[in-house]
Amino acid sequence: MEVAANCSLRVKRPLLDPRFEGYKLSLEPLPCYQLELDAAVAEVKLRDDQYTLEHMHAFGMYNYLHCDSWYQDSVYYVDNLGRVMNLTVMLDTALGKPREVFRLPTDLTAYDSRLCASIHFTSSTWVTLSDGTGRLYLIGTGERGNSASEKWEIMFNEELGNPFIIIHSVLLLNAEEHSVTTLLLRIEKEALDMKGSGFYVSLEWVTIRKNKDNNKYEIIKRDILRGKSVPHYAAIEPDGKGLMIVSYKSFTFVHVGQDLEENKNENMSEKIKDTFIYFIFWSKNPNPDKEKPPCNAQELEECDIFFEESSSLCRFDGSTLKTTHVVNLGSNQYLFSVIVDPKEMPCFCLRHDVDALLWQPHSSKQDDMWEHIATFNALGYVQASKRDKKFFACAPNYSYAALCECLRRVFIYRQPTPMSTVLYNRKEGRQVGQVAKQQVASLETNDPILGFQATNERLFVLTTKNLFLIKVNTEN
Repeated sequence: MEVAANCSLRVKRPLLDPRFEGYKLSLEPLPCYQLELDAAVAEVKLRDDQYTLEHMHAFGMYNYLHCDSWYQDSVYYVDNLGRVMNLTVMLDTALGKPREVFRLPTDLTAYDSRLCASIHFTSSTWVTLSDGTGRLYLIGTGERGNSASEKWEIMFNEELGNPFIIIHSVLLLNAEEHSVTTLLLRIEKEALDMKGSGFYVSLEWVTIRKNKDNNKYEIIKRDILRGKSVPHYAAIEPDGKGLMIVSYKSFTFVHVGQDLEENKNENMSEKIKDTFIYFIFWSKNPNPDKEKPPCNAQELEECDIFFEESSSLCRFDGSTLKTTHVVNLGSNQYLFSVIVDPKEMPCFCLRHDVDALLWQPHSSKQDDMWEHIATFNALGYVQASKRDKKFFACAPNYSYAALCECLRRVFIYRQPTPMSTVLYNRKEGRQVGQVAKQQVASLETNDPILGFQATNERLFVLTTKNLFLIKVNTEN
């Protein structure tokens, strides 16, 4: 029996700044533009039977705004008329209304138990789309950067069972063979085992290939992974040969058609862990009368307490369906993911001490699979103090990170830049040559924020009725 390799993440010391002095609040106004939507966003609220922490993670905090990483500054959302709407920014001062690029064939209002519609931009000419009812669409779009050649056309669609959301997808081109592989997430009711919440998380890895005989697309492979927590991060490798997952609880492959019950005799510590999570989620603090923890909980700031202290990063092989690499992330809290290069896997950002470090997976490098590519100074600590945070993102060129609250406020944290005038640090008796700015934007709306995306030039913020653009890079 092969054992997965225990790996670690190698921090690049030159990317750390031990002398970072914090962010300086800048009162410079940021240009903000507001567009009114023709129809409201197709928001799907949690039902009474979707009461678990996992439902909240997967669907309650869903990002309804989708960024096309192949064509920056182009965002999409689905409205309650079933239309996929696009806004592509050429010039901030000449913004047009969002335009319809596709309309879902199904009447979404006819489904009581649907999930939110989800989109993933598979390549520069392909999109995977779910309407939230359990149907998967594979769509050829033409070159999306050119409106003259852009035409969204359904190339494949099939009912795949219970409703799901799309997590990731990849286009595979091998020896004239054209296929798309995609990752779908469901939260399913536990049929036989009612321990814990009574639900489990299912990840279905589906591969669709073009049949050379009839030129039709068909499913050639369906593999299912099962776990007990919604993954923070899950992505397919560019060659389709593997899968990487960051999650609190481990995932394992199960075969289609096989009884999905596993770990029936789960040990008591796992049961206690389940209960402990829900206890923390509804109540403020541990019982002070219990045995004293290694450190005094009273001395911790609330932002230092993590719910998930032992997340892991796992790499699965697509052919053997076995775990090949494991990284125990310990207290390196997951923060967000971002696509830096659409041809590569998404990057993920983790808290390391007070900083936030960005990691780029390289599936082809077996000995050095995760590269530390950028650092956001002190941001691990700063973001933890924001109690009302909903979305977290950064620019693909790492020039800034941004945090969005549930209502109205957006915080922007820029990388340090050289100063035009020299400051003097009296405490350390030295000159300060650069400064990192923090900026705050307050949106003119009382509607909750439903979507948030960052590009190198601007931030996009979506509410039920409006789309806001915040110009972050004002030098161009």
